[in-house]
Formats: sequence, C-alpha cells, structure tokens
Amino acid sequence: MNTGDQTLVKVEAADIVENQNARVMVVSPALAAGTWQVEITTQYSGSAVLRKEPRTVTFDRPLTVV
Repeated sequence: MNTGDQTLVKVEAADIVENQNARVMVVSPALAAGTWQVEITTQYSGSAVLRKEPRTVTFDRPLTVV
C-alpha cells in the first residue's frame, strides 16, 4: 500500500517466484514513486487444509520507490 495516497497493488500469482514457509519472493510490479508498506495475506496453515480466515503480515520496514 502506498502510504501517501493509500493505493493498493495486488501481485498476480504468476509473479510469485518462491513461496516457502519462511520466505516469499515476488517480482515487484511497476510502482509509483513514494513509500510503500508491504503486506502479505495468506490462508496457508502448514498442512493441506487452509485456514478458515486469511491472515495478513505487514513488514516492519517500508519500501521506498524513487
């Protein structure tokens, strides 16, 4: 989410390069200059059964695009 104007950008599944328990790597879409807060929302539970409700993790450090 762009912290300036609250713009949300969803990453498409095809842009997820790696999705492991402790690491997620994505190809970043083109983002407007500014400060962005990176969030990941998932229903992953560690087993074959998904969580009933999604959970969101927000990174501590903002991403600055110049």
